[in-house]
Amino acid sequence: MKGMTKKIIASALAIVLVLAMGTTCFGASWKSYFGATDNPSEDPEGAAGRLAKNSATAWTANVELTGWNGVWGGQVYKPAGSVNVAKGKVYQVQFTAKSTRVTKYVYLKIAKGESLAHGEWLKLQKGKNIKVNKAFKAPVAANSVYFGIGGDMGNDNWTGDFATRYAIFDKQYGKGAHLNLATLDATGDAASVISVTGFKLGAAKVTGVKAKAGKKKVTVSFSKMNGASKYQVKAGSKKVTTKKTKAVVKKLKSKKKVKVQVRANVGGTWTGWSAAKKVKVK
Repeated sequence: MKGMTKKIIASALAIVLVLAMGTTCFGASWKSYFGATDNPSEDPEGAAGRLAKNSATAWTANVELTGWNGVWGGQVYKPAGSVNVAKGKVYQVQFTAKSTRVTKYVYLKIAKGESLAHGEWLKLQKGKNIKVNKAFKAPVAANSVYFGIGGDMGNDNWTGDFATRYAIFDKQYGKGAHLNLATLDATGDAASVISVTGFKLGAAKVTGVKAKAGKKKVTVSFSKMNGASKYQVKAGSKKVTTKKTKAVVKKLKSKKKVKVQVRANVGGTWTGWSAAKKVKVK
């Protein structure tokens, strides 16, 4: 009887594991909504289109018309539970985006419901790749990622999500700029292929760290982190704070190996330290 009980428990655990794995895999991919295609009776002015390609880190949407009903008339998203962003921590979102036939403003929203951890407008210029590499401190927890790709008329409905995303647009492009979205953005019958590749969202860390040893010093250079206000460079036990992407750590012991690392400050919070480089001081 005990043996049978163990087998039943093992089988149940196996089923749970399979279901959990399936949920994780499903959550890793993207979903879409196009108002004019998926629900034309309720959203006749939404975008029309479909997802042509879809993987954990990339998607391609064939947009037949962008519509007039705002960015959410066409959307590509990772649903609630697909990502895990913790309040107060620093994250980095990275990807390459493109619109093939029209210049398109796309709204990126990382949130939990209407609680926004990060919002940003992307100006996709016709036929050009744009690379996004942005660090941000999450003011709230988030569990989803949305790309709003519908045509936005930029109305003056200053409430709810309208107020949030238009305030962000004005911060990026100038006071009152959202009111010109109808002329700036591709709306209505415009068609394009919009794509995102290499999508990553994770803990922010400085990359591209290089260290050159000198006499009792080490010169350190690294890649800029968009969103960082300053950096801290550590060589052994000594630290130097700088706003530049290059620093010299001095007064080190000669003939000794030191571990070199860099971290960034975003919104008043330090990221974790970068991967370590070891060099021998002259």
